Amino acid sequence: MNENDAIVGTEQVVTPAPEDENNVATADEETATGTATEDAETTDTTAEEEASTAAQVATPAQEDAEPEAQPFALSVRYKGEDVNLTAEEAKEQIERGMMYHEKLHRLASDCGKDVKTFINDLYKANEDAIYNRLLEEADGNESIAKRLLELEQQKQNAAYKQAQEEEKAAKQAAQNSLNDRLASDFIELQAEFPEYGKFSDLPKAVVKMAVDKNISLYDALLRHERAESKKIDTAKQQQAQAAAASVGSQAAQPPEKSPNPMLDAMMEGLLSGLG
Repeated sequence: MNENDAIVGTEQVVTPAPEDENNVATADEETATGTATEDAETTDTTAEEEASTAAQVATPAQEDAEPEAQPFALSVRYKGEDVNLTAEEAKEQIERGMMYHEKLHRLASDCGKDVKTFINDLYKANEDAIYNRLLEEADGNESIAKRLLELEQQKQNAAYKQAQEEEKAAKQAAQNSLNDRLASDFIELQAEFPEYGKFSDLPKAVVKMAVDKNISLYDALLRHERAESKKIDTAKQQQAQAAAASVGSQAAQPPEKSPNPMLDAMMEGLLSGLG
């Protein structure tokens, strides 16, 4: 390398080159790009944080909006114990209570008493009758008669409790037998109607008919569909009759008068002359 080359190289290093518009534009673009990237990253971060916060807030609300369905249970106090009744049991007990209350109210009214007084007097009269019988059997010994009355009452309570347990067991056995029958019927029904994937898919009217009429689910479903088909046919017939009546009423109306009766008379005469 000669001296001139060294001088030129030095001048190139020391003397700054004039600014080029392209270089300035490139620098500005890089600066703008960097700023936009930072803004985008900040925006993304903020959006993610807001979305996360919204999800945390929304989660409890969704959980509250869709609580798990709890089976119906009515808690009542009976003989000093809390008893939980299902919807069907509660319905049965309420209907039975209303029926018996009506009968008791009639009997109490005939005796000139309210229901509560009538029941208490009836219970007391029954107890006195038993005591008098036992007193006679004990030859008038009241102490022995009272002891025999206690034993008699314990015997009656035990018999009543046993009768209740037997009634409850019989109802449970009948319900179990019904459940087994419906389960077997449903398997048979699925073979012909595979669209019913689960028992709850069946119309409630079908299950009720099968239970009330003591028929199979298959038979009940066919009857149900037949009844629904009849309803649809009846509705269609009624619509057709209504439409026919509407057309008939329109046809029965006299034709509208021509706006030019003279022209009609001339045309009628011309046509009759041609004929």
